[in-house]
Amino acid sequence: MSESVLSQFDNDVLHCFELSSAIELTLPAAKQASLNLSHGGLGLRSLHRHAPAAYISSLTTSMPSDNCSVTSKVYLLAAVNAYNAIVSQPDAISVESVPDEPPH
Repeated sequence: MSESVLSQFDNDVLHCFELSSAIELTLPAAKQASLNLSHGGLGLRSLHRHAPAAYISSLTTSMPSDNCSVTSKVYLLAAVNAYNAIVSQPDAISVESVPDEPPH
C-alpha cells in the first residue's frame, strides 16, 4: 500500500472520531489519541506507522525465509527500511535479524 493511502486512512479515522465526539483535535491531541490507553491515548493506532511492523511480523511468522519469493523479499526490505525510519536507532532491525523459521 502506498503511504498516501495509509495516511489518508489515518486521517479518515481521526475525522470520524471528531464527528462522533464533536471534538476538534489539534495536532498534539491527534498524536495523543494515537497512543494506547495505558499511555494516555485513545488507542486510535496509525496504520501508516504500524503497517511496516505488521507486514514484517506477518511475513516472518507465516513462512520460512527460504520459501519467500523475490517479491516478498523486496517488500520485506522496504518494510524493514520503513520501520527503521520511525524507531530509535537501538530498536532498528536488519533483514538478517528476521528469523529463518516461524516461531513454534
